[in-house]
Amino acid sequence: MQKNPEPARQAAEARGDGFRIADRWVRMDVVKADPNLMGSDGKAPAVLILHGSRGLGDGSLFYPQARALADRGISAFVVHYFDGLSEGSKAAPALHDRRERIISEAISQISNRKDVDAERIGVFGLSLGGFHALSLGSRDERVQAVVNVFGAMPAEVERKGVDRMPPTLVLHGDKDRVVPVRKAHELESLLKEVGAEHEVKIYQGQGHVFRGDAKEDSITRTTDFFERYLGIDKMLLDKPIQLDFVLAPVVPKNDLLPIRPYYTLGDEASLTERAALPEQASPEQVVERMPETVSEPEAADPASALN
Repeated sequence: MQKNPEPARQAAEARGDGFRIADRWVRMDVVKADPNLMGSDGKAPAVLILHGSRGLGDGSLFYPQARALADRGISAFVVHYFDGLSEGSKAAPALHDRRERIISEAISQISNRKDVDAERIGVFGLSLGGFHALSLGSRDERVQAVVNVFGAMPAEVERKGVDRMPPTLVLHGDKDRVVPVRKAHELESLLKEVGAEHEVKIYQGQGHVFRGDAKEDSITRTTDFFERYLGIDKMLLDKPIQLDFVLAPVVPKNDLLPIRPYYTLGDEASLTERAALPEQASPEQVVERMPETVSEPEAADPASALN
């Protein structure tokens, strides 16, 4: 029996949208960023959310994540990328490239929206969606951050070579029997090899679906991660920094006071007397009023400081 994602979709306040590719309509459910957190230009970062091989299920693994992102000022787009395929076995490995073309077109459609900052786009993928998120992140420079849940880098992509990855968060369960946890460790090694910023969280006792506290933690970690790399901090870092310099007035050399290693009572007395001189006092007058000798304090014995 196929599960109904509609209650989760409505709870997230998602609105229907989509695009056409090869005469097929691909749905996208949009959960728009909180308007109070959008930029002054009315734009927000965007994250594509990619489901796994079984589709959206009851939606509980996708729409709450979309809502959490929107509440932090990041618009979320749940992409029904299977809509672009006519074949019955839409998750078949042989259809990888066609699925990827559909998702790539989704990125293009989202980038062209007036309410999206095309320089701040991320991809969240779960299971099969994680495979695609990582694959796109390795070759599509429009993708600025990736969160992979239960997925792995496709073997074909690795064979061709991976030389770049955007900041990547890897979430996996140590009891996963569908995509073994060793795949997460292999991915971590690859991310280190290409010098990508990354985080890895392995949930103890969790399988191919996060439950309970692990599920809530994964939503929070994902939201924090995208906010860090796509949110307001990222926007400020990408802007050119303008510095205003104020030049201090040039002080004539004769007006500078000598710098002494110690400030003594003799110094204070001499400064007080100098301040009392007539405004047009000559150097000779200053010399006459200066004390003949100014004693310096004896240097402290370093050993005494330890007592």
